[in-house]
Amino acid sequence: MTFSKLFKTCYIGTMELRNRIIMPPISTNFASEGFVTDTMKNYYAARAKGGVGMIIVEDAIIDSTLGRHTINDLHIDDDEFLPGLTQLANSIKDHGSRVVLHLNHAGRRAGRTLNGYLYLTDGRIPIAPSSLAWPSTGYVVPRELTIDEIEELIDKFAIAALRAKEAGFDGVGIHCTHDYLINQFLVPASNKRNDEYGKDFEGRLKFLLGIIEKIQEKVGQNYPLLCRISGEEEPFEEGLTLEDMKKVAYRLEQAGIKALLLSRGSSFNPPTTSQFIGPVAPMRIPRGCMVYLTEGIRQAVKIPVAAVNRINDPVLAEQILEEGRADLIAMGRALVADPELPNKAKEGRIDEIRTCIACQQCIHSLLDLNSPVVCTINAQVGREKLFNLNLVDKPGKVMVIGGGPAGMEAARVAAIRGHQAYLYESDSKLGGQLLLASMPPGKEEINSFTRYLEGECNRLGVKVKINASVTPEDIEALSPDVVIVASGSKPSCPSIPGIEKSHVVTAAEILRGVKDVKGKVVVLGGGQVGVEVAEYLAVKGKDVTILEMLDQIASDMPTMCRSLLIVALKEEGVKIVTGAMAEEITDSNVVLSKRGKKLVIPADSVVLTLGAESDRSLEGKLGERPVLWVGDCVEPRKILEAVQEGFEAGVAV
Repeated sequence: MTFSKLFKTCYIGTMELRNRIIMPPISTNFASEGFVTDTMKNYYAARAKGGVGMIIVEDAIIDSTLGRHTINDLHIDDDEFLPGLTQLANSIKDHGSRVVLHLNHAGRRAGRTLNGYLYLTDGRIPIAPSSLAWPSTGYVVPRELTIDEIEELIDKFAIAALRAKEAGFDGVGIHCTHDYLINQFLVPASNKRNDEYGKDFEGRLKFLLGIIEKIQEKVGQNYPLLCRISGEEEPFEEGLTLEDMKKVAYRLEQAGIKALLLSRGSSFNPPTTSQFIGPVAPMRIPRGCMVYLTEGIRQAVKIPVAAVNRINDPVLAEQILEEGRADLIAMGRALVADPELPNKAKEGRIDEIRTCIACQQCIHSLLDLNSPVVCTINAQVGREKLFNLNLVDKPGKVMVIGGGPAGMEAARVAAIRGHQAYLYESDSKLGGQLLLASMPPGKEEINSFTRYLEGECNRLGVKVKINASVTPEDIEALSPDVVIVASGSKPSCPSIPGIEKSHVVTAAEILRGVKDVKGKVVVLGGGQVGVEVAEYLAVKGKDVTILEMLDQIASDMPTMCRSLLIVALKEEGVKIVTGAMAEEITDSNVVLSKRGKKLVIPADSVVLTLGAESDRSLEGKLGERPVLWVGDCVEPRKILEAVQEGFEAGVAV
């Protein structure tokens, strides 16, 4: 396929882009005390080298005293940060990409507590247009800004923009959405001021327009300025509709903004439906879910407008441009998953693209865990220069046992390095746990990763054998130089009386279609596997109850995925019992204990999702040769760990 629109040059003001693909700002937590690190430079350089037209570098905080929103964010409120920022800009421009620095202040979102301490502000009360806390657990009520403080912040944005220009950035972006400070001024729900910076549309817009004007005074009229704005905000009665945001967009264009990057603000309410579109949509939400907002905003302005969110495929990107619904395509998580996506698309190597599956693990690592960004399907994120994928001096014979994500990734990487890899899978197809993980509603895109790994193994010449349960004789016959064991795991079977009964089945048996359930179904275990299987059965019309020993279900899931899934369970009528343990399974009931009381739940069928145990059946049978164990056979975990360990094993051999 040719991409005549996607790879057509584009201008943002005076800045020329080599194509229409841009990387929007995504936090990484790679900075150290506000400074650029080698890890950060290597991460962005890899994406520039991959062919993206422009990179908008993650938020640079214009006031690190009160404006931070992650534990290791980038700072630009002092000249001491300039040398690192200059190196970062050059590392991106050296590979032909344009580079823009995103400026931000968290406002009330800096008011997050940990064990009662305001760790992002060193104990100081955060600031905001009005004294209203961000409506999420663990945030404090901010202090209302004075007029003098507002004007000081306008100056700080302008000084930060000047620093960005001095550091060699081609332009700056201004963060005006996602309930950060500027957005807090724009939205009626968070701005209750009765002075010149509130009260009405003009008042709420004044802070942002003041920032733009002051920046232009510092950097000149021709230095490109971009804004990231919401296409709409919920709840609409106190938020902003698309029609409201068209007016905002028009005013920004008149003020001198050269391009708009769209998003969707939805900070004030939890999801009300399982198809709720938040700022970063998970895989259950359709791809291109925000394009309607880009299309709407384009009706109000003549400057380029970028579509974003769940555009993980160059074919979809080309279609959006062909239909005239956007001028630019922002691919964030897609470029985290595969930095080479633009080059691969341009060269016609679409099948080689490692397509983002929108599992939310990257967002989970940043917002829920306060950790550096990671990617479930790309083990090199943040480690771009750490591992050597060059050809080995002495190619060998590598035997990989197990064709799940760990095994396929190990075989793929070993083959890249020049080894002859042999991949053995006991099932009739490759995929392992990926095949089961893709079965519940909204999880189908996991199949794209399975196809990618299988396709890469074939392209790289990996010798694949399916329906092959490996024996010690097979190992001796092949005589490999090294064995990588990725034999996975099997469901745990705890000692609950009645667990051996015929109406008791495992989640794997259900998802594989080996067994079925009837009547009233009780799912034992409310972790991610349990709740996803419960939805899978409920969608098929089953009467389902989840039984979980913890006080909440799905505690092992990323926040937004969990929130949407819980709403979906409610929509399907799934009943949930928490804080309870199964004590016995009878022919027609599950007997449980909840806070010292015994209860009985009717159960015609019982589905076990009570964890897994490693398959170590090959231990001691591998002969006298180097052996590496990876994935669930080491310890049952998630796809992330399986891929990382498979990658590292492929590098190590």
